[in-house]
Amino acid sequence: MVIKPADNTPNNKDFGDYEQVSTDDFVCGAISEVEYNPAYESTYKGVTKTYEAIKVKFDLDGCTMPHSTFWLKLSYFEKSKVYKLFLKNLVENAEQFMDFDISLLEGMRVKTMWETNDKGYQNVVMVKPEGEKISSWNE
Repeated sequence: MVIKPADNTPNNKDFGDYEQVSTDDFVCGAISEVEYNPAYESTYKGVTKTYEAIKVKFDLDGCTMPHSTFWLKLSYFEKSKVYKLFLKNLVENAEQFMDFDISLLEGMRVKTMWETNDKGYQNVVMVKPEGEKISSWNE
């Protein structure tokens, strides 16, 4: 289902149309791209911070529009979203602060779970491999 976002989008940005996915079950697909931004700027409560960030993009089965995460701080700390959502679940023997090229996840088949927030946008909350985890070695 394609919907228009509410008028109360964050910072009045136009996010365009987007497609809702099921929140009751896993949605399968592939990681199509890991977009990297070496100097992503984020402002919260008037304070702007700059950090390395990634956005993981998905091609989900049965969907006509691409789906993605929001910008995630590129950190392999065990409590970071990148580690909890992707490394721990998709990479064999993942450890915090490991040396791993996150772009190696591109093309991997995954099962994703989504939730809808109070503004009507969907966020990925779980990512599991559709098959085996990938090797933790950059081969």
